[in-house]
Amino acid sequence: MLYHFSENPDIPFFEPRLHTHHPHLKPSVWAINEKCSPLYFFPRDCPRIGYYQLPTTSKEDHLKFFSNSSARMIIAVENKWFHKIKEATLCRYHLFEKTFHLHDEGAGYYLSYTRVVPEKVDHMTDLFKKLLTKI
Repeated sequence: MLYHFSENPDIPFFEPRLHTHHPHLKPSVWAINEKCSPLYFFPRDCPRIGYYQLPTTSKEDHLKFFSNSSARMIIAVENKWFHKIKEATLCRYHLFEKTFHLHDEGAGYYLSYTRVVPEKVDHMTDLFKKLLTKI
């Protein structure tokens, strides 16, 4: 299963469109895989950076970035976003993988060049709790 996250609860379908940060790509519907989805458990404009361990992560990098944590993923956000995240409601749209192809394995991005109708939508609240159970 792939996902698209939005604060809009009423999206009946996703149309391919140009991506402002990737103008060289043809119009696409973007989706994220389960593993990387916690990076999207935030309001749309919330600046954040996240990283996780890979099989190729060196022992030095593991000690430097994960030595004080048992988390599989670390996500850093500015403190001023705390209340916005705490109060946010997100919609997680479930998308069938059949029209998607892998775009970036490390980032978990998938693209579809055709209209995509969501299978279902979950309304997500208590995002911090959801993050703690996923990372």
